[in-house]
Amino acid sequence: MWKQLAGATPKEAAAARIADDSYVIVAIDSRTGELRQCGNLSGHCIGMNPWSTALTQAQLAPASLAKHAEQLDAEAVSEANPVSSAPTVVKPKVP
Repeated sequence: MWKQLAGATPKEAAAARIADDSYVIVAIDSRTGELRQCGNLSGHCIGMNPWSTALTQAQLAPASLAKHAEQLDAEAVSEANPVSSAPTVVKPKVP
């Protein structure tokens, strides 16, 4: 789901994007309760801490997604079972 995040596009063409992240690093501060999820290459972070100052709109939960899990599941099923546009031919049974 990380790659489905709708995030800002980097200004530099060579800069890593969210889709380039191969790991999501999750850290919880047990003292403050802050939770952060950050991409290992893009550096994009989503954070949640109800006891601190307000986060930017892009960092608030729930996160904005390009596609939801059920949409990705439906795409995976349709790719596994492609629909054929060819008509089905049924051969008559000979007695």
